[in-house]
Amino acid sequence: MDRRFFLISAGVALAGALTACLPHESKGPEQLYFAVEVTEGGSKVGAPKLVGFANHEVSVEKRPNADADPEYQLLMVPREEGGGYDLSFKLWLPSGWKEGRLKLAHGEEAKLAMGDGVEFKVLLMKVDSPEFRLLMQERPKRLTI
Repeated sequence: MDRRFFLISAGVALAGALTACLPHESKGPEQLYFAVEVTEGGSKVGAPKLVGFANHEVSVEKRPNADADPEYQLLMVPREEGGGYDLSFKLWLPSGWKEGRLKLAHGEEAKLAMGDGVEFKVLLMKVDSPEFRLLMQERPKRLTI
């Protein structure tokens, strides 16, 4: 009886040790929400709301219709860095290309004057966060008349 108990206990301990040594399933890239606003000469050019992933490109463009030239194109790459994100971006407007970089923490909003009257503002949030869920609850409900 004692020997059987010892063998079972040793087997359970060995199985636990082996399980602890196995590689754990890694979590995928963090899903992020971006509220962007682009102004040029004091006029709003665009205000896209985007969802993307950390360490992956996020892009958007606005066209009045499918055959028209774009009013703007935006390419962003949020890289995880420390406890926050290093957001690099390229912005095309009819006046030309602009590039910038911002360091943001979750829930932080930042603004960057890019010259020639162009301003880039962005709010970055982790989608899987209480702050993001609260932001989505605050949105007004659609009214029907």
